[in-house]
Amino acid sequence: MSGLIAAMPHPAAVALALAFLALLVLASPVAIAVHPDITGATASPPPDSQIALDIDAKQRQKVARLKVTMSCQVTEEPCAAEFRGKAVARPTRANRKRAAAAGEKKSFKLQPRLLVLLNRERLTQRLKYKDHRKSVRELKRLLKRPAYRKRTKARIEIAASDAAGDSTAEALRVKLRR
Repeated sequence: MSGLIAAMPHPAAVALALAFLALLVLASPVAIAVHPDITGATASPPPDSQIALDIDAKQRQKVARLKVTMSCQVTEEPCAAEFRGKAVARPTRANRKRAAAAGEKKSFKLQPRLLVLLNRERLTQRLKYKDHRKSVRELKRLLKRPAYRKRTKARIEIAASDAAGDSTAEALRVKLRR
């Protein structure tokens, strides 16, 4: 249950994205043809189907150039996607005594990103860390040590929702290198 809560987008970001999506959907020719009197419509459309996320990333990526490609498959509605995550540098089990002086593990949060995608639009997004230059420098320094090379990974969580209220979340792991 805690993984689901961590993967959910921030409520303010979702409200902003849904407001933007509602404007896009209501202004579209399809919405005008279906609802000739838009001003009188107060109810949101019922959920029609699940969102299908297609997420792709290289298994091994450089620390400073972390990229994720994604597309959102829904029926005629744009969807809002929020990227978030963190990179964690851990020493291998055999080298924990040597790495204990430097600290067990170190984590670096990624900056959250909010995107609006049209149906079946494919988009590649570059992700940055909070305090990007300092985090990249520290991760590269840690990756010089053999103790941290095998177990330094980034976990990227993507939560998507559409104007109809459908939502889904997925996550992926990427091994980091200098």
